[in-house]
Amino acid sequence: MKNTFVFIFLLISIFVKGQSDSLLLEALRSKSKENLDKIALKYNEFSPEYFREIIDNYFEAEYSFTLSFHRTVSIKIIYKDPLVLSYKYSDEDLIDSVNLNLESVFETKVFYYENAPQIKLMKNKFISAFGKEFDYSGLFSPKLISDGYGIGGDPAEGEKELRELVAKENMHTLDDMLGSTTFEVQLYGVKGFRELQDKGYKLNSEEKRIIDLILNKKGKVYHVLGCSKPGYENVGEIIKLYELKR
Repeated sequence: MKNTFVFIFLLISIFVKGQSDSLLLEALRSKSKENLDKIALKYNEFSPEYFREIIDNYFEAEYSFTLSFHRTVSIKIIYKDPLVLSYKYSDEDLIDSVNLNLESVFETKVFYYENAPQIKLMKNKFISAFGKEFDYSGLFSPKLISDGYGIGGDPAEGEKELRELVAKENMHTLDDMLGSTTFEVQLYGVKGFRELQDKGYKLNSEEKRIIDLILNKKGKVYHVLGCSKPGYENVGEIIKLYELKR
């Protein structure tokens, strides 16, 4: 009886896995953001983690799916509506899904795609706008924004680093932050310049231009306040909260 149960369980797992692979990969291979969103909504355990603008209506976004108690899928895309310009599909499955011993082994399948000419165009636009090299590693790397959270009201690591930079008036590093490919780092850079302005610093025309560009970007950023749980919030709310637009 036990062997029969295990056999049925494995058959169901294989069927669901194959079906899920087919639906999600088919949506990705269509290169359509709309198709991907439609398919994603069919999953009960689906979480659209975040989306945020990189430059000039080019966006990054991450999706996560819990397909079963032992299997998760992560999809990271760069898109410019309506087209998906690149994606990384990661499917992590617990091979020992029946015994669940302490030495569980995971199998991970990864699929990539990139529209090289469009990604190059995006990078060039970014370099032209911010005057910095395009650091791909800064994408899909959210950084917590908070000037105090938890019972102790401790600031996030990024806030601690920012306070030190402002205290030392480290303009070079703050300028580099404005050209980061991580949205939260850019916002920390803006926050640093605003705090220096409060001390009497006058922005030059280039700093004003880049700060305005950052504050007009769209999307969600990783944030927490007080004893709430960290999560993704609309950037407009963060700009208001920290009074970044002046």
